[in-house]
Amino acid sequence: MSTVTIMPRGGIAKDAISSHLASDRLTLDLVRDQDVDALHALAGELLVCRHVFAERPPNHVQVSGLIARSTFLHTVSGTGVWAIRRRAGSGIIGIAALWPHQYEAGSPPRMELVFALSARYEGAGFAAEACDTLIDYARKRLGWSVLHSRVDLHNTEANRLLWRLGFVEHMVVRGPTGPLRISALELSRPLSLLF
Repeated sequence: MSTVTIMPRGGIAKDAISSHLASDRLTLDLVRDQDVDALHALAGELLVCRHVFAERPPNHVQVSGLIARSTFLHTVSGTGVWAIRRRAGSGIIGIAALWPHQYEAGSPPRMELVFALSARYEGAGFAAEACDTLIDYARKRLGWSVLHSRVDLHNTEANRLLWRLGFVEHMVVRGPTGPLRISALELSRPLSLLF
């Protein structure tokens, strides 16, 4: 009898993929169908809507589509959207994602770190903790060497967080709501928050 390891596209072993991640204060769980209402409410918050959904909040059908795409991506590559919850117990306080984005027509997609928190939870370090957890997962479990991020140039707090995480600006491009800063993080370097 032989053992076969199923390798999703991208060469990731199935046992490396995790739909549940945890940090000191947070749990990150891959979004599921039962999260539609909570994600729809989060997407409707002004800043989340502006920075993640290009100013138009998604409807329930679009949120369901996002969950379906996340589930598919997770199955084939270990990526997707995770709901952020406090370990102390709470509903969804934000999202963090490893998501493909094609920067230029004809070029291969690059994997991006995407994050958004409800305004009620900003300023407590939850975004940094969630991002650090996903970066660690991308480095140690998925074996990535680089991770990208696109952030509204005027989103000072998100840009500051990316800098603290070690992301380096590569370029500024025009986005649907204004200029976007494209940054990259070399995952081969040890990760530590830069204060």
